[in-house]
Amino acid sequence: MKKALFFAVSLFTLAFTANGQTEEGGIMLGTSTQLLGTGIVSGVESTSTAGIAFASSKDKSDNFESDAYNTTVFNLSPRMGAFVATDFLVGGELTFVYLKGEDDDDPTTSIAVGPFFRYYIPTDNVRPFFQADVSVGQVSFGKDDKANNLKFGLAVGGAFFVNEKVSIDLLVAYRRSQYKEKDSPDNSRLIQGVFGLGAGFSFFL
Repeated sequence: MKKALFFAVSLFTLAFTANGQTEEGGIMLGTSTQLLGTGIVSGVESTSTAGIAFASSKDKSDNFESDAYNTTVFNLSPRMGAFVATDFLVGGELTFVYLKGEDDDDPTTSIAVGPFFRYYIPTDNVRPFFQADVSVGQVSFGKDDKANNLKFGLAVGGAFFVNEKVSIDLLVAYRRSQYKEKDSPDNSRLIQGVFGLGAGFSFFL
């Protein structure tokens, strides 16, 4: 029994140490959230969204003050990738955004999926990286109002390794998006460019 347990622990340890950090053949599991400027489009208005936020806003002047308007915001981007070469990561990412005001009958949601590419500069505990991504998806403004979206992104950031297997990631990103209404008779679309900050964490197997 003790030998079997020792063997199982040894295999588990080997699995988590054979491909440390950014070596070729390693796997990365992670997630991130946009802290500023994710840019979800609601009608013709672009709303900057935070990672997870509960916002309250109101109009105010010397003669008028409106009631507070509350908004719930959530966005998350889980991802998985493989190191096809040392320090060069190729993977896939799923992005989900949810935004709902207290008076809205239905939330505004966005789901997109696509590949991403990341290159780490080999240093010690802090590793700068460059990232590019592209995704396609759909934005829903309720039950019947929908738009297709196509996004291209570029980012620079840093991975702060708290140990050999876990990093905290901070990045600055630019994303160019195109939103096109479904069944639009005149091919109308909104093109948007957004700068933003992001944060997340990654596990290296």
